[in-house]
Amino acid sequence: MTFEDIINHYGDMVYNHCFKFTRNKETAKDLTQEIFLKIYQNLSRFRREANIKTWIYRITVNTCLTAINSAYSKKMKQSISVDLFSMKKSAENIEEQIIIAENANNLQEALQQLSPNDQQIVILFYYDQLSYEEISKVLNIPLGTVGINLFRARKKLKKILQARNDL
Repeated sequence: MTFEDIINHYGDMVYNHCFKFTRNKETAKDLTQEIFLKIYQNLSRFRREANIKTWIYRITVNTCLTAINSAYSKKMKQSISVDLFSMKKSAENIEEQIIIAENANNLQEALQQLSPNDQQIVILFYYDQLSYEEISKVLNIPLGTVGINLFRARKKLKKILQARNDL
């Protein structure tokens, strides 16, 4: 598989994960470029017996985690957005669209309050729809730890959302 094939096959996956994590198109584009630069630089080190998708996800996750802890952090936490276009498709009236937008905003703001590791596991499971086994490989953690970490992240997310509703 050539580098161009890798970009064509995995480009959208990488960008979508970065966008889900950052909620900012420009930051997601920057991170995607950074990730593909890392892939290019390390392609010769890739062990062919491993799954390339898992390897690319691992680079993506690590880059996103590094970014959240770096100078990107302030910018990302301030740039919470909602994809109104997709909501309009499913909403029948303006009131329903507003409720969906508010719920999506509340969920995204609550997600931003989680630690980067908790954000990653929630995004990988719910947004990217990876299995526990895939998440285990991407994050390089035991399979049982995936379930425990996801349970704890959901519990924290629920607590944050309940606190917001109590205000």
